[in-house]
Amino acid sequence: MTTDLPELPPEDADLLELLRAEWERRDPPAQDLADRVILALALTDLDAELARLEAEVDLPVGARAAEPTRSLTFTSEHASVMVTLTPRTAGRFRLDGWVAPAFAGQVELRRAGDGDDRAAVDDDGRFVLDDVAAGLVQLVYVPAPGGDLVRPVAAPPVQL
Repeated sequence: MTTDLPELPPEDADLLELLRAEWERRDPPAQDLADRVILALALTDLDAELARLEAEVDLPVGARAAEPTRSLTFTSEHASVMVTLTPRTAGRFRLDGWVAPAFAGQVELRRAGDGDDRAAVDDDGRFVLDDVAAGLVQLVYVPAPGGDLVRPVAAPPVQL
């Protein structure tokens, strides 16, 4: 396959530019498309079991709370992960999570280009990330070596 394309006549190049601009105006790419692609490509380096989002619930909280607490449940063939997102300050969250069945290990909260947060998963399957920034994230549970669960479990990217 060659990438050398012939030089276009100016009128053809102008026409293609008009078409491109019209498509961008009528059907622009998703705003977070680049971040989603980066997170998806990062999984190619990881032999992970993919989980799916089973439930997303906004839980009512006290009358003074500006934002509700969100609960997300991800499931895969061998594990389920439930997380509760509690608003902290503007654009920041506390993330409490549970892995079932309980396996010790580590949770990675991945971001496109902004660095990852990590938390230990205890023997009961519980983990906490106390200060998480809003944005597009992906949760990956990495089991401890030598346990029954041998492959990481990766959730789809979600917007916090």
